[in-house]
Amino acid sequence: MNELLDRIDALSAELDGVLAEAFSGAVGAATDDDVLAIMGAAAGIARRAEALLCEGSGVVSQRSTDEIVADRMSARFGSVTAGELVQRVTRSTRVTANAYVRIGRLTAPRRALTGEALPARYPGLREALATGAVGVEGALAVAVPLEKARPAAGDAAVLVAEAELCTAARGDAPDAPPVVDADALREMAQVWAVFLDQDGTEPPEERAMRKRDFWIGRCRDGVVPFGGHALPEFMAELRRCIDALMSPRTARQPDGPWFAGGESGAGTELESTGSGEGGEGEGDSSGDEAAPPLDPRTVGQRRHDALWTLIHRIATSGTLPTIAGAAPTLVVHAREKDLLAGTGFTHLPGIGEPQPIDLAERIACTGRMQRVVFAENGRITSIRTTERLFNRRQRRAIEARDGTCIIPGCQVPADWCEIHHVDEHSEGGETSTDNGVPVCMFHHHWVHVCGWEIQMRLGVPYVRGPAWWDPRRRWFRASKSPLTMLDRLEIRQPLAHSRHLTLTT
Repeated sequence: MNELLDRIDALSAELDGVLAEAFSGAVGAATDDDVLAIMGAAAGIARRAEALLCEGSGVVSQRSTDEIVADRMSARFGSVTAGELVQRVTRSTRVTANAYVRIGRLTAPRRALTGEALPARYPGLREALATGAVGVEGALAVAVPLEKARPAAGDAAVLVAEAELCTAARGDAPDAPPVVDADALREMAQVWAVFLDQDGTEPPEERAMRKRDFWIGRCRDGVVPFGGHALPEFMAELRRCIDALMSPRTARQPDGPWFAGGESGAGTELESTGSGEGGEGEGDSSGDEAAPPLDPRTVGQRRHDALWTLIHRIATSGTLPTIAGAAPTLVVHAREKDLLAGTGFTHLPGIGEPQPIDLAERIACTGRMQRVVFAENGRITSIRTTERLFNRRQRRAIEARDGTCIIPGCQVPADWCEIHHVDEHSEGGETSTDNGVPVCMFHHHWVHVCGWEIQMRLGVPYVRGPAWWDPRRRWFRASKSPLTMLDRLEIRQPLAHSRHLTLTT
């Protein structure tokens, strides 16, 4: 038997023993840190197995291109294409099998017509696969955008981009997160594609115009199915309208079109009470303990949080009817001494049970704090309000700079996020673009306790992940705005202003 096959069989037998132990309860009995470590190690094995599948699929593809159909490997094993044969062998979906074949072709060594050995089309990607830095999804994330840019950019420029992206995949790039998943690699590769082809390729407008359609089916069981293919600009505008029309005030105005909301108005407000002229409360401190996975929520929990985000967005839009002359505002009551000590409880109007004090601390981060001082007999002797909200211009600037929630892996758009004071307002942090970053509602609630750290350096946000995510605890620039990423690339790789871009390593 083939020696390589013998070694794979031995690894498979060893893995059977590991799986038997894992499924007997070893994983369930492990600590949180160990569970994440086990999953990380297993993912590394999976990526290496995918690399072997891509290598084999590339060989199958090469041997299935003979002009004589009967001589093709795929035909000899009863398959029409190489992808069909790979699908049967791997028991995967057709999409996955074709992905193995595609990456196998792009990373396989080549031969010239003269028989001379040539390097792979993507030699860096081949090395990244062989070392387990990327799997098939990561390889596709890199290769697909670069292949689109190759005709305009040329081979040399694409190889430069490939080397940079593979460096990022290994966690060694200076401007990339220490741990890069396939989605992040795809975003980086798309930025590289724009960088390599500044003019961009003309969209296939004629094909898109032919494919656009909309259909309505017959009513069955009380529902009517519908669907179609929409032009990108139509769908983008439709989504914006849907977002605007989510407000309860969507009734047609007497003399005008559908009403869609503004941007200012209600927010959140914290009322603290005390007996002196002290401070205004402190924010929570960040912890360094290992955290659960980036998004451990169930599907139902994510739906809850999405609805919560929608309600918050509508409540702060300024389009809702007023209550007692003011826009709907969440008010949280807490004693100043409890805020300062970080103990005790806070109260929400209409909610009977007291809530933990950290709720007030979170609200204070993004809302206004109104300090009410009482005399000994209960008389109100002083009212002072501190504004903590970022204005519209500041929000838009921060959104343009950072793109999305700055926690790696989170794709919540910046305009749906809260703006977090990196240096706490209660500790002297300013409400300025140099001290604000977009954080989604979920991560805003957890950023202080799950090991993520945020730091501003000359007005630029940097993030450091918990130990389970990056054992080396490295700081990296956090902005995920494609335009910001493109600017950084142009600084590092000056453009040659010509039709065909030439880059040197």
